[in-house]
Amino acid sequence: MRRATLKGWENFQESTDDLASGYLFDHTEVRPVTGEVDEPITLKEELVVQGQTIGELRLVGGEADDEQTIGLLQSVAEHLSLHIDNLRLAKQTEEALTKTAEQARRLAALNEMANELGAVDTLDEVFTAVAQHMDNIVAYDRLSLALLEPDGERLQVFAVSGESGVTPAGMTVSAAGSAVGQAITQRRLINTADITQRDSGEDEEAAAAGMRASLVTPLITARGVLGTLSMGSNTPNAFDDQDENIMQQIAPLLASTVENQRLFTAVQKQAEKEQLVNVITQKIQSAVTIESALQTAVQELGQALQARYTQVKLATVMEADS
Repeated sequence: MRRATLKGWENFQESTDDLASGYLFDHTEVRPVTGEVDEPITLKEELVVQGQTIGELRLVGGEADDEQTIGLLQSVAEHLSLHIDNLRLAKQTEEALTKTAEQARRLAALNEMANELGAVDTLDEVFTAVAQHMDNIVAYDRLSLALLEPDGERLQVFAVSGESGVTPAGMTVSAAGSAVGQAITQRRLINTADITQRDSGEDEEAAAAGMRASLVTPLITARGVLGTLSMGSNTPNAFDDQDENIMQQIAPLLASTVENQRLFTAVQKQAEKEQLVNVITQKIQSAVTIESALQTAVQELGQALQARYTQVKLATVMEADS
């Protein structure tokens, strides 16, 4: 209990920037303590909560050391200790409830995004759904989805939401050296509190564009790393542990959706190709002469591929022999 009380006060003081370490009354005003008083302490009484000392109540100067004064000091110290600890507990409880409510709100937004991602048909719709809901989940100034190129060395910035930056949608960038590259190679989330402290060219450009903090999450499936979901903020130290936790829930969902869309697109293209081959083949087979078969082939293939010219040529006997 004593250790829990001490830890509770330590956490409270760390999280309360405007809490003074103490106050002093000099018969003129009450003011925050800025240092030790250059007079001997006449009386002092510890502020104790659950057997743990959390401070002192002091009388400085004078001769007030009689039993009545001592008793008064002890009584005030006891009641003060109990009351400020109750206030501390009430404030921390309120903050915990606020965090719980905030976390519940964010999870609700995440569930809405998950439901919407389950109904998308294209990669554009995937990012649109993410961008629409991310504002209610994590505060950011810039959001981007980057997908790895087949060579695994470069990424294409697929979409951007929020403030414009140095890497617009459609641009292909190197994965090496940046926080994005680090997230991909190490397969873990990279939270950069202040990107001005990094020395990669991409981070320097982002800092020059106003970005100060970044949170980069790799999109990983059983097939490997697909890319990254990145957030940037104009404020240093913008992303905390809760942001990291929620992003680690979003990343697998987004990665799975992106992979499914890619597979669906590949299957759809293959089906369209096979259908086109069947149509052209049927038209060729319906020709009754060699000339019409050749003409049909170049016409149908040219129309399908939108080529400027399509040509078919029979080899002469001499060309065939050679």
